[in-house]
Amino acid sequence: MANSTIIPPARSVNAVILAGGKSSRFGSNKALASWNKKGNILDNIIEKARTACGSAALSVRNIQDYPQYKLPKFPDIEKEKGPMGGLYSALFHSTTEWIFLLGCDMPLIEPKLLKYMIEIRTWAPVIIPFCRNRFEPLHAVYHRSLLPIAENLIRRDKLRMRELLDLVPMYVVDEKKIIEIAGSLRCLSNINTLSQFRKILSSVPS
Repeated sequence: MANSTIIPPARSVNAVILAGGKSSRFGSNKALASWNKKGNILDNIIEKARTACGSAALSVRNIQDYPQYKLPKFPDIEKEKGPMGGLYSALFHSTTEWIFLLGCDMPLIEPKLLKYMIEIRTWAPVIIPFCRNRFEPLHAVYHRSLLPIAENLIRRDKLRMRELLDLVPMYVVDEKKIIEIAGSLRCLSNINTLSQFRKILSSVPS
């Protein structure tokens, strides 16, 4: 875990939701899957991200995507580059020093954990949870100084998020702290298939 020093206040962190994926394993756009009475999954994530960060934007393939949402949209600069491409575009387009990158498939995100993470003071350019023996790069805070690193990785076709994480210092939020803040690890559950979606949805009060 990196030593603590400085980080801007929460208002200078913009939440950016990755909404440009193909959802090939889900069979349709999972971001738009109905989520109880709260609209769809994306509506739910936007609401929670705004609660914690005060603002939210969408990382999209094309600027014309999601016309129903009146949010800032960050179109892909490099197409078909997955989450790494989304991170690169988000860092390029965002006007804030820091972004909170969120996947569009984590409907149980906890605003208290988001707020805790953006208020951490650290010199490390990445603030990231670690649970279930893995990092969660799509629920992490990134500094704009990572822009040239992300660009270089894309140019070399190194698109795994771990490729970036292996190169830079990180402030790691461990399982104990996640449970202390969020009550459990369920807030980091993501949805890739219809069966996973139905299982998570069935566990949430309607």
